[in-house]
Amino acid sequence: QMSYDSAKHIWTVVQGDITDGVCTVTVEEKDKVMIRDVSNAAVVVSGKVASVSLDGGVKPVLVVDDVIATVEIFRSSGVQFQANGVLPALQIDNVQGAQINIMDAKGLDVQIVTSLCSDLNIVNCVVGDEEDPIESPIPSQYLTVRSGDSWSTEPASHV
Repeated sequence: QMSYDSAKHIWTVVQGDITDGVCTVTVEEKDKVMIRDVSNAAVVVSGKVASVSLDGGVKPVLVVDDVIATVEIFRSSGVQFQANGVLPALQIDNVQGAQINIMDAKGLDVQIVTSLCSDLNIVNCVVGDEEDPIESPIPSQYLTVRSGDSWSTEPASHV
């Protein structure tokens, strides 16, 4: 069973809470959702949520509607993430492989912070009926050079 701490407004989901590969959490605006060590299963956060954190897992699937603050994804691999509405911020840390699907124009203004990640792709699914979604990789290699008295870092470009 999922647990809910009503004093802190926190839902907690772990692998054992998931039956038939999918777990749906229906939330209110002040709720936070903490997902831990979920593998080969999907968690659907239905409604407007304060924040969501996915910590650990292999091939987890996370689907959210509207997020007030941020979604955090940590220590995972093969992540499939889908934002159906508003997504102000996405923090990805120590993740090997993730596909981030933005399904609504309200999610396109997202600020994404990454650290210690590889193989991350953003898919813009907000396209015309006859168009294919637009996939863009997030750089995982950077070049830092000295310019005058300061240092400048940019994504590495390969020839």
